[in-house]
Formats: sequence, structure tokens, C-alpha cells
Amino acid sequence: MQHLEETKTRHLTKHWFLIGCLLVLTGVAVAFGGGSDVGQAQPAAISADTAIVQALRFARAGGPTGKLTGPATEIRGQLMSYAQAHQLRHGEPLNPATGVARLANQSVWFFALRGEIGGQVPGSPDGRVPPKTVWYTQMVLIIDATTGELMGGSMRSPGRELDVTSLQVLAEPRGPVPPPPTRAPTVPPAQRPSPVPTKPAAPPAPGRQPTGERHEWTQNGHSAR
Repeated sequence: MQHLEETKTRHLTKHWFLIGCLLVLTGVAVAFGGGSDVGQAQPAAISADTAIVQALRFARAGGPTGKLTGPATEIRGQLMSYAQAHQLRHGEPLNPATGVARLANQSVWFFALRGEIGGQVPGSPDGRVPPKTVWYTQMVLIIDATTGELMGGSMRSPGRELDVTSLQVLAEPRGPVPPPPTRAPTVPPAQRPSPVPTKPAAPPAPGRQPTGERHEWTQNGHSAR
């Protein structure tokens, strides 16, 4: 009788042990499989090397943010949110009432380049004030961390550069770098509206010195401020 009771006890113990193992395995499967549709991962940001190549390409091509005419003597940059980039660039928080406030949490690459940077100041319409090139020492660029597109930038004159010593010093990549991902246009080319001509910038008054910063946002036509 005692032998039968011991055998029965061992069988019950083994039975409950197997049930416990099954429950544990089921829980693990739910944790790693069944909950995969909760909280989808965000798109991966482009690499630092890809972002650097993009920033230098924009800087050397010229545009609203001026043109880097020689090698970049220093490259500093960091991956951050758009709100952080705005704070660093303008020294003030992003205004929630502006159109770009919706980009506050978007990931961007913030770059500050040093070197010979030329900015063209237009002449007067009557030709009395000729155009001229003004030289700057720092260029700031904000790059979309998902698409690699230029979101905005500015130039800084000597003595008015941003303090970016907290940012990491980066080097221009030497080898092949993966390009940023391509993004299909949201509007087919045949249906895109024609660009609206922009009004030329007013020429500076005679004897007026250019300000320490020039900037223009390129995304959706929003102003930097």
C-alpha cells in the first residue's frame, strides 16, 4: 500500500511539473511573439557617416545657407530631436504656436562646420550697390535623420559662432558610405503644382553690415522662427 501511494505521489508531482513548464513556455511565447504588434519600432536613423556626407554635400553645393568653398576644418555633430536642435541653434525653446512645432520629436542630425564659407549678398535693383560675397566661419545644418534631407541651416560670422563644444568632433568618411533611403513622392510629378515665384530679398541699405546669422528653412516653407 505504501509503495502504491509513493508511486501515485511521484506521478502527480511529475504531472504538475510538466504543466508548470508548459505554462512558462506559453508565457515566453506570448511575450516575444503575441505582443509584437504592440508599439511598432520607429524607422532607423541614417548612420553618422551617411549624415556627414549629406551635410558636406549640401554645404559644398551652396544655397540659402551659403557655400563651403574649401575643406571643412572642423565637423561637429550629434543625433538629437528637432526641438533640441532648435534650442541649440537659436538659444530658445521651440515655440509651440509655430508650424514647425509638430516636428519637435523628430530625429535630426545637427552639424556645425568650420571653414571658409561664402555668402552672396545681392546688389540693389538699380545697380548702384553691387552684389558682394561675405565670408563666414561657421555653417549650421539640420539634416532629417530618416531621409537625409536638408531641413534648415545658417551661417555665422567670426565672433558670433555657436558654442558647440559639447558636440562630438567627427571626421569625413574616407570609404564608401550607404546613401540615405529614397522616398517616393507623395504627389505624382504630373499633378504637382508649379512652384510659386519668391520675392527677391531686399538689398541691404548702403553702409549696413550683414547680420551674424542668415537662415532659411527648406521644409514646407516654414520660417525658422
